[in-house]
Amino acid sequence: MIRWMEMVAVFCLLGAAHADEWPGKSGGDLRFFVDQAAFKGSGVTTLVEFYVLLEASQLQYVPEGGQFVSEMDLSVELTDSMGTTVGESSWTRRLSVADLSKLEEGGVPYRDVTGIQVAPGRYDALISVEDMFGDRSGALRLPVEIPDLGSDRFAASDLILASSLSKADKESKFTKSGLDVVPNTTRRHLLGQPLSAYVELYNLSKGEDERSKTFVLGYSLTDSGGVKVKSFPASRIQKPGVSAVKTITAETEGLDPGRYFLEIEAFDTGSRQHVRQRRSVLLASGQSSPGEEELSEDQLRQLRYYRSISTLASKEDLKVYEKLTGDDQGQMRFLRQFWKKVDPTPGTDINERLIEHIRRMRHCDDYFSGRAGQLGSDTPMGRVYVQYGPPDDIERDVSGTGTKPFEIWYYGRYEFVFQDRNALGHYELVHSTYPGELNNPMWRAQTF
Repeated sequence: MIRWMEMVAVFCLLGAAHADEWPGKSGGDLRFFVDQAAFKGSGVTTLVEFYVLLEASQLQYVPEGGQFVSEMDLSVELTDSMGTTVGESSWTRRLSVADLSKLEEGGVPYRDVTGIQVAPGRYDALISVEDMFGDRSGALRLPVEIPDLGSDRFAASDLILASSLSKADKESKFTKSGLDVVPNTTRRHLLGQPLSAYVELYNLSKGEDERSKTFVLGYSLTDSGGVKVKSFPASRIQKPGVSAVKTITAETEGLDPGRYFLEIEAFDTGSRQHVRQRRSVLLASGQSSPGEEELSEDQLRQLRYYRSISTLASKEDLKVYEKLTGDDQGQMRFLRQFWKKVDPTPGTDINERLIEHIRRMRHCDDYFSGRAGQLGSDTPMGRVYVQYGPPDDIERDVSGTGTKPFEIWYYGRYEFVFQDRNALGHYELVHSTYPGELNNPMWRAQTF
């Protein structure tokens, strides 16, 4: 089972460079999830909302007035590239329960939200939660890019994936435009169940005739590669004014478990302007192990990258690592020492070599195609890219005249030649001038 503390170790070594995926999960001894979404604010500002989800049973409760209460301080701080605070929000929450046994059973989620008005731009967000009675705390720092929604162009807010969405009987902290929109902060959704979302559209044109007084809204589910796997009928909708609020429901039956994107597209028939927004979601079958349920797909991917040392480690190190198979704690201790050993700046908090390693593996998985079930980082191109980095230059021949399609990657005076032997897009290493690599100067004359 993958342990949460393993991921804390990974994220600590990664530093801030790979904390760019929302939602995020805190470090420290108080665990919580955070997601965010941007909406049109006052004037030229943008309202960015932060959604916090934590398991209430983690908190310390004390008896008070016949019940048991806990208290926590929450804060969000936005800083610019110079470290200057440009917006912040802090608040205190008290929770109460009548029976502590309910907490011991687990499954008592607490959700909260706060909003900050800020100018569009790129910032760092620091989210902190402190248990005032239990002396426990957690924190999470993630970069956030605030879009410009204050211009006159047709625009859309971020999508909120909702764990529940209904007409509001009374105002609450999750009420938006007369609807109670409780965010799915983890973006983890049960496969087969309808997926609900909320979006706002801004700066709709007035329109001169009946047709131009409408807008068209369509939506779809795409896989991680951007391929549509489910499309839903588009609707032509009468404009209620210069802005509109829409809720959508996407069926997820018939899909495989994994990461997808819910994507909306809107077209203003008056201004002829188009806008698109999407939000990632992890469709889970409900059969994952408890350890896997704690991690998002991206976090699991980062953990795999952290453990993938075959292209970097010596034969002696690999033998030691392989002997630790089945000993999760032993492997993690080994990996921590290994990454410290290859850190070019051990006196700093950031391990640049680890960050570069994960960047390379991400690139390979995103852009290289392998055989069925093969990740891009596991292909021959992926192995070379991860081991040696991006090439200085690439020569491509996909014409198919006389030879099979090939690519030559140049690293200074060395070259790596990859050939698509079966014309299926699967490139294999057929020659290299780098010492220790496959050397076959006659590769052009050979027929496979």
